[in-house]
Amino acid sequence: MTFGEKIRKLRKQKGLRQTDLGKVVGVSVRTIRGWENEGRYPRYKELYKKLAIVLKCDIAYLITEEESFVAEPIKQYDSSITKEVFVQYIYLHNETYIFRNTGEIMKIVNSEKKLSIKYLKGCIYYKCQIKFDAENEQLFELNKLISFFKDIGLVNSNLDIVDIKYEPKATEILFALTCLNNSFYISKKLYDLTFAAAVPIKNDAYIMNCIKYHPYEYLSSGQIYIMLHSDLYLSDKVSLESYFKICNKERKTIRKNKRVNIQEVLFSDEFFKFWKIFYLKRFQLNVDEKYIAFYKRVFNNPKFKLYKYTIEEKIVAYNVCYFSETQKIIYDIAFPWIKCKDIYRIGIFSIIVNLTRALNLRWGYSLCYGKYDYKDSIMQYL
Repeated sequence: MTFGEKIRKLRKQKGLRQTDLGKVVGVSVRTIRGWENEGRYPRYKELYKKLAIVLKCDIAYLITEEESFVAEPIKQYDSSITKEVFVQYIYLHNETYIFRNTGEIMKIVNSEKKLSIKYLKGCIYYKCQIKFDAENEQLFELNKLISFFKDIGLVNSNLDIVDIKYEPKATEILFALTCLNNSFYISKKLYDLTFAAAVPIKNDAYIMNCIKYHPYEYLSSGQIYIMLHSDLYLSDKVSLESYFKICNKERKTIRKNKRVNIQEVLFSDEFFKFWKIFYLKRFQLNVDEKYIAFYKRVFNNPKFKLYKYTIEEKIVAYNVCYFSETQKIIYDIAFPWIKCKDIYRIGIFSIIVNLTRALNLRWGYSLCYGKYDYKDSIMQYL
């Protein structure tokens, strides 16, 4: 079922007209029609989140499409499993693990080894019993979960995954598999489990350890999710040749922003207030205090740097960057900005500024948060 077919089906089930759905998620009727009838997709991750909330479904259900890929292994390995109770399925070479949810019971079936692992009332039973964490019953005991997957050989493997559920337990399962150096594929395309839709966790020891030490805080934050690898716009190293090509192409952008002053500053309440206003105006999203409190703790580390962009003391933008010493890459985490007649294509300008930093360090650079045309225009040179 395509994305558009899913939207139409769920909308009708909720008794909503296209006009109603458009008003709730903040888009036009024409946009809804484009999704349902013309094979178009939302440009922003936030729209998927809004649709999932309004239509009461998992965000991954909207993202993944090839349900025929799911049906055949279900029939082959367990005829009692139907699409309605199907939760998650991992295929590893000739071994198939099917996560099934019927009421309180979920089980994993390995057809090759004839192994059945039961998930009952918050526990996975295998060689050892894996219970929910004592402090919070949304998560398993992470160390035991990692050991569990290691015992059944899910290490350094390519895993095909279908129908991911965006909830802390499911994210924790993906994280445990990531800790064992597994790679994920959806519809034959490589995906990465990321932090803040930016940093591939498998490649970054610091972020991985942060999640291991504070699993509930990170995994329940909504900031750990799986992304298409090609949407990360990652360049392992910025070359002098590619840098000059971009600067030459964007001569006008550089010239028109000469008055912009850029200064490294500490993370402050002023920044978080600016960030909240940006989210509200740009995406019509109210950022709650829990989200802000989480990022205040995350950014309280010298690896995260904040740059303030001003013109004559007026703040026009902030830029959050993560300097990954493990990978020697600058990750462009966030760039909230405001409209101002004195700036010109300030987002592109900030990319050139960060490319300058990466070049001076002889590091790589990564743009974040999904696929956009303006990113393509820059990254084609890197």
